[in-house]
Amino acid sequence: MIGSRHAAAPVRRAWCYQTGLGRIWAGPTGLLIAGIAAIALGGQAAEAGTISITPKGEQTINAQADGSLGPKKLKYRLKTDTGKTRWKLGSVPKWLLPAATKGTAKPRKSTLVIKANRRKIARMDAGIYSKTLKFTYSQSGDKVKAKRVVTLIVEGDPADGLQVYNAKCSGCHDLDINLNGPMLRAVYGRKAGTTPGFSHSEELIAYGEIWQERNLDKWLENPQKLVKGSDMFLSLKKGEDRMNVIAYLKSVKP
Repeated sequence: MIGSRHAAAPVRRAWCYQTGLGRIWAGPTGLLIAGIAAIALGGQAAEAGTISITPKGEQTINAQADGSLGPKKLKYRLKTDTGKTRWKLGSVPKWLLPAATKGTAKPRKSTLVIKANRRKIARMDAGIYSKTLKFTYSQSGDKVKAKRVVTLIVEGDPADGLQVYNAKCSGCHDLDINLNGPMLRAVYGRKAGTTPGFSHSEELIAYGEIWQERNLDKWLENPQKLVKGSDMFLSLKKGEDRMNVIAYLKSVKP
């Protein structure tokens, strides 16, 4: 009305913006809020990449009787196909010390270093310890798990192994002569079922694997489970005894 003392109400305007997220209508204040929302949504989309974790195969740490370790640390390389993705590492045994248990993977490859815990390993009994590490991350709202197996082989003591060998094995075995069982000098590293001058079972010959810590440990624990139908039945129940005998057989030179 002409002559009114009341100021005219300001005209409210709105703008329409076309963005990668669709059209956004906003006023002077709403534009800022919409912009923040777009940034937030864009950040979420960038975190939807798949993580490649290498190596995929099992990694092994060998702890020798003299305290030396090989290798002293393990490495996992993490890389996304796109964007950034947060990850977590779980189920880590006390004999491993990861540099981090969570982080962010990017298209540029990064490396996670996991050291062997020398102090913890030094207090462990001889044996073979396997553990599955679990990497987890989110992708498109779903939880993704990636498993990686790590094995620790704690070598036994040859002197203790000789005592177990004399008590449990010498009734059927000699180092240099075939008795009821095959001679055992240089058995470590030999192909199963190939002892010169000894008549092995067909089952053990067919098995034909090279004798190393892992299969010798299984063989001494339960030979019939490893090679059903073989001629050996004696078993050593204690893992430390098995590893000590294996250490003794390794120490016997050809």
